[in-house]
Amino acid sequence: MYNELVFQYPIQLTANDFLEAGVIKPVTYSNCIQSVAEHHLNALSLGSDFMAAQNLAWVLVGMTIDVPVPSFQGVSLNGTTWHAQTKGPYFRREFTFSDETGTLIFCGATFSVVMDLTTRHILKHYTLPEEIGTGTPNFALKDIRPVFRSKAEYTFCETRPVYNSYIDLLGHVNNTRYCEFAFDALSPEEIHRPLRHIAINFTGELRLGETFSVYTGLLEGTRYIKGVRDSDGKKSFDVAFTFADMEK
Repeated sequence: MYNELVFQYPIQLTANDFLEAGVIKPVTYSNCIQSVAEHHLNALSLGSDFMAAQNLAWVLVGMTIDVPVPSFQGVSLNGTTWHAQTKGPYFRREFTFSDETGTLIFCGATFSVVMDLTTRHILKHYTLPEEIGTGTPNFALKDIRPVFRSKAEYTFCETRPVYNSYIDLLGHVNNTRYCEFAFDALSPEEIHRPLRHIAINFTGELRLGETFSVYTGLLEGTRYIKGVRDSDGKKSFDVAFTFADMEK
């Protein structure tokens, strides 16, 4: 069985990963996670090419990120990831990102499912290779679920089209784009506040040619943003941003 914790992946941040004040953009966290996940799955022969050969794909349904050091302004990180748990159709994967001294900068967990590319349906069961096993129950984050619930009262923000640049290999909007949609809905004051916590639900695909409406709400120090497909009124995503200076 692989010891996934021995795999480490260097990440080099660039100027585009920060705002003018040196605050890390929310999408930078999800970009780092996506990069390390793809490198790691390729190392384990579970990457996009391997899955596509079976007419399958990994699809994110939930992501949670904690940021112990929201003021980090370095450019070099080392990422580690491991499969923590299989529960029903959900595969939980943990991530930690540390600086060159070993200080934990942020950590997270994702919940993924396996999708049949022909039917666009989620497989109820998919067996990982024996070398990986059922998971290493060493959780970077505790007490989280694949999706979160919000009781915030929402107000309409804007309607957006799905542009060509949003589409990825699976023919739908890439998961990192949802962080950008949510970030674009923040007020000018909020965008410069460092984040302590991010949670995202990926609940419905967005495809090229569709439009979606964005709504925002604020509850107990957390800014909530949701996107709703205009074609059928179904929710596509939820994002929750808790700012470092708004914690309870």
